[in-house]
Amino acid sequence: MLWNCGFPLIGIPEVVVYHARGLTFKRKGGLGAYLSNRNRVVLAFITNSRYRHVTLLHTLRNTATSLLSSGPEASKMLIRAFVDGVRLGRLLRSRGIFIDLYKAPIIRIEPENLIHYFTSRHMVARYREEWAIKNLERLVVEH
Repeated sequence: MLWNCGFPLIGIPEVVVYHARGLTFKRKGGLGAYLSNRNRVVLAFITNSRYRHVTLLHTLRNTATSLLSSGPEASKMLIRAFVDGVRLGRLLRSRGIFIDLYKAPIIRIEPENLIHYFTSRHMVARYREEWAIKNLERLVVEH
């Protein structure tokens, strides 16, 4: 949203605390899946991504797949996430909340580095950090 307002910012967070992953929502907890799916639908409503319709179809497909494999409880949760996402997305959009994704800076990924985006989080983080350092003169850095 800051990029929408014309602020060319980048945050380079410093690690101050380590935590065990997944303890907030449990390992495969329903709340984490609910929020992930709901927020994906909300973003489809408040962004100008050309893929927003695909996002909605993907979420519906996940719900159908869940019905076949996980049972009715997981499916109810995903249906609820979709419905709540549509409601929240429409509400935010009606209040003027909109994120123009095309104002965000583009991080070019060279073809030889593309494989790292599918293999290692560490490599992705390092690639982004190197990109930020190379492009520092056009960015405002806040600590």
